[in-house]
Formats: sequence, C-alpha cells, structure tokens
Amino acid sequence: MVESVFISLDTVAPPSNTQVTVLDKNDPPTIGQTTLSIKENSPLGALAGNIGAVDPDVGSVLTYSLLRADTPDAFRIDATGSFIVKSAVLDFETKSSYVYKVQVSDGVNLVPADITITLLDDNDNVSGAVLHGACAAFIALRWCGIIRTPWAFLERTLAS
Repeated sequence: MVESVFISLDTVAPPSNTQVTVLDKNDPPTIGQTTLSIKENSPLGALAGNIGAVDPDVGSVLTYSLLRADTPDAFRIDATGSFIVKSAVLDFETKSSYVYKVQVSDGVNLVPADITITLLDDNDNVSGAVLHGACAAFIALRWCGIIRTPWAFLERTLAS
C-alpha cells in the first residue's frame, strides 16, 4: 500500500489526506538461455547447461517441464532448469543438435521456449587413423615380401 498526501493550495478547502492502493501484478518469468552446447561423447549425468530462467516477482518458485522432446530423447531437465545427459550415446556425426520445447511456470504464468542443444565435435577418429595407417603399412610390406609374419612387423614397429 502506498500512502500519498495532497495539500490543497486553495484557501477555501481544508487540506486532505488521500490513500492510494497499488496492486502488484504477477510478472511472467523470462528465459535467459535458449542455446546450450556440450561435447559429443559426454557421459551420463553431464551438464549441458542451464536455461537461466528468472522471475521478477520476489519469492516466486519456478517449475520446469518438457512439452516436446527431440528424437532420440538424449536430455532431461531438472528442477533448476539444467539440461542433463540421459542417453548413453551423444554422437556429433549421427546428430549434431537437439531441440526441446520447455515450459517455465511461476505458478500463474506459463512461458514456453524452444531450447537448442548443440553437440561440439570431438576428434574421435585419431586412433582409427593411426591403426588404419599401420594396417596399410603392414599390407604393403607383406605384399612386397619384406615381412613374412605379423610378428616381424610388430617387432620392427615397436623397435622404431
């Protein structure tokens, strides 16, 4: 409640007090982050990020829910607005981003938003390239008759 005092400058009317009541309306929450990212091959339970919802009304408690999950459904949202890995496989080469529709509520207002989670590509082919090169070298040397057994190839490779 806000109290205001008005004083009349008119000499005929006596001064008076007026009381004004201001009612606060419930403001909707806002979502700060709609784009999150996480490295591919992240383990179960890893944090992709928080959507950072806030409510300007003091004392509001926010709740989060998924309205629509992507396919495959690789993430869950927790009570604080954080997206957590729930799938065993996050592979950039198979799927590079996920889109979820979430809803944030302060108990009165419902605010929907699309959240995009982008996978960051990890160089997961390094060991395969080295192995591939070693196999190609072994096949070439064997074809030329330089190596007769795989053991000789391993001895030469380990010695160098």
